[in-house]
Formats: sequence, structure tokens, C-alpha cells
Amino acid sequence: MRARLSFILALACVIVIGTLSIGQQTTDRFADKKVGFISTNSFEKKPPNWEDFLLPDTSIHILSPSHCKNHTVLNVVAHQDDDLLFINPAISDAIAAGKCVRTLYVTAGNDAQGKNYMQNREDGAIAAYNIMLGGDAAWYYKKEDMSETLSILTAAPVNNDSVSLIFLRLPDGNLDGNGFAGTKGSSIQKLWSGKISSISPIDSKISLTRTELLQKLTTIMRAYQPTVINSQTADSPGGDHSDHRTTGLLTMVAVRRYVSSQAQHRVITNYFVGYPSRTMTANLSEQQAQLKHDIFFAYALRDPAICRPVEYCHEHGVGTYQQFMDRQYSQPKALRRP
Repeated sequence: MRARLSFILALACVIVIGTLSIGQQTTDRFADKKVGFISTNSFEKKPPNWEDFLLPDTSIHILSPSHCKNHTVLNVVAHQDDDLLFINPAISDAIAAGKCVRTLYVTAGNDAQGKNYMQNREDGAIAAYNIMLGGDAAWYYKKEDMSETLSILTAAPVNNDSVSLIFLRLPDGNLDGNGFAGTKGSSIQKLWSGKISSISPIDSKISLTRTELLQKLTTIMRAYQPTVINSQTADSPGGDHSDHRTTGLLTMVAVRRYVSSQAQHRVITNYFVGYPSRTMTANLSEQQAQLKHDIFFAYALRDPAICRPVEYCHEHGVGTYQQFMDRQYSQPKALRRP
């Protein structure tokens, strides 16, 4: 324990998640540091509780777009692979163009498998964004205060302010919106419809009403001042996940509030089709599809629902997820302040 504390203090409380490489199956987050954290693909071991190792609370200026030389793109999605499956290659293109990219995950994506699965998926998201960044950056988590009552958990590459991931960790609502027994049937769909009055992150006792959740989303938009906001369609043709649809609805309301009173510029919004896109005509080039696959593969190796064991994906690919690799459909809309 003393060694762990000394290590953390020596790094000014920065939590280094360590090198995440698509081809490595047993790379330790801390390499030779021997601090006892799990390897990136060790699904059986209990992952660390990141809240025990957060940086000190910081003020809203940390979320300011002042660090961005170019425009900011904000992605608002339900689960830790929705951005990779449905929005890419728009995200990888934005990163390649030097834009600042912020991706907000509304739910924990925990399915019925709890915190361990959630943190495996967060590992996967970090690995995927490392591929898009073209390297093996170390990442850290930090808690950031937006107001006296609102705070968010973010992850970002060390010494790189251009990309960050935001985790709200609300309960996965299941396909039909009825949630899971482990989270007492909570879902953002029920919150949206009024069937429940509040919802709590799976790792916190803090509760959010629908009004407070919308306030949180709007405040994040105000802080980052994105010129492009990507989210998920609320009215996809055919069946889609309840979290996808509800995330789209929440984003639409938050965007209207942001644009009407807080946006400092023109805002483009794109709502991307989810599961139903697999029945649509392939519309990405072979090169785009291959890059999208490589990025998603980095995520998949950390998601035990896709690769258990990891050798399965190396031998058989990503299974039914392959059908999303050569498709991307959205409904763009430009908004201006009145």
C-alpha cells in the first residue's frame, strides 16, 4: 500500500492506465511499477475503483475550449461502443483533422454484469481512441466540478488536451428499457417517460432527475462549446436499443437549450442510426471500413461479451459486429442562435 501511495504521489496523483496495444493480451497498465493493477485483458480479476485514485476536484475552466486551437466535436452516446459502431469514421476523421474531440457516454453499458464489465468497456474505449490518436498514450481519470452540485468523471491522454472521454455511468436500460434487476430496473427511458423520478450512476448514491440530467448535458455543451454535436437517432427505422433512442431524445433537448442561449457560434448536429443501419446499403469505402474495424477491434479485445477469450476475436473476428464496419448513416441538421 505504501508503495502504491508513493507511486501515485510521485506522479502528482495522475493515474496512468498505461499502454494499451491492440496486439498485446497481457500488457500491465503499470508495466514494471508493480502496483497491482489488472492487465488490460484480464477480465477475471477485479478492476480498481477509479474513484479512489482521482485527481483533486478542478473547476469548470478545465472544460474550457481554450485549449483547442480548432473546433470541438462532442459525441453523446449511450454505450462505450456506440461511437465506434455508429458514428465512426466521423470521429477518427475529426481527430485526424486536429479537432478537439469529447465523447460522453450516458450509461455505464453494464448490461447485467456490473461494475467489472463497465470498466472493461471503458478500457476498450480508451484503447480504441489510442488507435485513432495513432499511438499508445497513457491515460488518467479525473473528477471535474461544473458547479456546486454537478461534476463529471473524465479520462484523457496524459499531456494531450485535445481528446477526452466522459462517463456518466447511469444504468444500462436493456433493449426494451425495463433495465436489469441488479440496478432495480432503472433506465434512462423510464426517466424520460416519467416512470421513475430519478436515476443514480451504478457506482454512486447521487440521484438525478430528468431536469438535472438535462442540465448536466447542457452544462457540458456550454463548457466545451462544440461546433459539431453527434448523437444517436431517437426514431431509427426498425428496432433499436432503448438507451440509443433515449440518448438521442436527451441530446436533442439539451442541444436546443445550448443553442438558444449558450452557444457562441453555429452548431451542426448529426443523429446517427444505430442497430437498424446493418440492413442498409454499405456506404463506406474499403479503406474507411478497414480503419473502422481496426479501431473497433481494439475495443473488442477488452469487451468480454465479444472476445471471451481474446483469442476468439483474433481467430474469428468480431462476429455480428462486422456488419456495422462498412456502414454509417446520419441525419444532419444545422442550428443557429435566434
